[in-house]
Amino acid sequence: MPRAVLEMRERKCDLTGKRRNGKAMAVSKSMRHTHRVQKVNLQWVKLWWEEGHKFVRLRVATKTMRTIHKKGLQAVAKDYDINLHRFAISAGDGPPLVPVGTEAEAEVGESLKATKMRVKPQPPTVALSTV
Repeated sequence: MPRAVLEMRERKCDLTGKRRNGKAMAVSKSMRHTHRVQKVNLQWVKLWWEEGHKFVRLRVATKTMRTIHKKGLQAVAKDYDINLHRFAISAGDGPPLVPVGTEAEAEVGESLKATKMRVKPQPPTVALSTV
C-alpha cells in the first residue's frame, strides 16, 4: 500500500481483534465514578513470516507481540484464523542481515542459523608481521 494513500482504520489489533474498553470507570478522590475509555496499545511492526518467506506489516497490540514471541507468528495467525498474505509487504528471500561478531549475532543463536539466515561478510583481518 503506498504511503500517500490515507486509510482510516479502526483502532483494532490485526491478529486478535482486540479493541478499546468502553466500560471502564474513572474513580475520583470522592469515589465518584465516571465513564472513561481504555485504549488498546497498538504498534506497527514488521515481522519475518518464516512459512511464507515474506515480511508482513501488522498493527498489533503489545500483548499480542508477547504472544507472537512465545508461540510464533504462524501459530497465532492460525489460532485467530488470519490470512497473513493480506499483510505481506515483500517477497524477500530471508530475514534482515545481522553483523558478524556483535551481540545481535550472539542472541540469534543456533535456531536462526538453522533457517539459513544471511550474515554480512566481514573484511578479512591482515596480521602485520614485524621484521
